Amino acid sequence: ENKSARTIFWKGKRIFFIMKQKGFVNILLIIIFVALVDAGAYFVSTRQIAPPTPNLPTPRNNTPKIIKGHSSSGESIKVTLIHDKSNPHALNDNFVITNATHISVSLYYAPYTDGGSETILSQNFINVDKLPFLFEITGDLGKIFKERTGYYLSVEVFSHSGDEVVVGDLISEMSTPIASSDSNVEIKVLGIEECGSLNAGGYCTTKK
Repeated sequence: ENKSARTIFWKGKRIFFIMKQKGFVNILLIIIFVALVDAGAYFVSTRQIAPPTPNLPTPRNNTPKIIKGHSSSGESIKVTLIHDKSNPHALNDNFVITNATHISVSLYYAPYTDGGSETILSQNFINVDKLPFLFEITGDLGKIFKERTGYYLSVEVFSHSGDEVVVGDLISEMSTPIASSDSNVEIKVLGIEECGSLNAGGYCTTKK
């Protein structure tokens, strides 16, 4: 009887110990879970989220340049190049455009009549298909026209691939004054006569 009582007591003590272990494990799991939740909340609340990159507009390229054609932009000087065949001292034959035809345009600054000049912009156009020829000066015009006067446009039209004027090429004998306030400019080019010809006058050349 005493042995049976001891056995029951031992079993009861063992069950109590096991239950006590399970209770301790459960408490430990709860503590770990709460700690993890708190750590996650702290991480979320303290994490620095990078602000989204704003969609900034692409900056415009305002570098001054001479381009082919006339755009719809009001911030440019539109130039029309015309072959003038009315001058009695120029070669007034029709200008024949070939695959080698190219047009050289120069904008230069010459403040004094007998002084030197400084080229501000220049452009060589190829793939010329017809005359009149359209081009424009665009970009930040304030970077070009820093003075009120003294700026001129000069044009040469070559029927060949070279850069030396020969008989039949076209040039603007009189450089055309130009200012930032101009919106439309017309330039007339004349045919180069051979020096010594009957009607030669002004600019001429012996090169053919």
